[in-house]
Amino acid sequence: MCPGKEEVKLIDCMEIYNSRCLRQKYNDIASQFAQKHELMCVAGSDAHFAREIGKAGVIIEDNNLRKSVLKGKLDVFGEKSSLVNLVVTKMLKTWRTSIVNYPKLDE
Repeated sequence: MCPGKEEVKLIDCMEIYNSRCLRQKYNDIASQFAQKHELMCVAGSDAHFAREIGKAGVIIEDNNLRKSVLKGKLDVFGEKSSLVNLVVTKMLKTWRTSIVNYPKLDE
């Protein structure tokens, strides 16, 4: 489900590369959507473990990230996270919710 024309007007930028995205096609869909609607693009590591920090992101020339993103003056980079990290995340989530009855953050 994609945002309609009115919702697209509310989007400042779009994440076109997420290093934890299991299938590249979802990053590609986001990139195509951003191009179609002339949106500025960013990327993110979506790090769940320390070793994932910096797997994806943006490179800017000045120190103002917001200004660089809104003006499109940045380069997106990314490298896929390991499948092992995705599996471990899923295992931890399952363990926390079903075995340990781990408290949720919003409680």
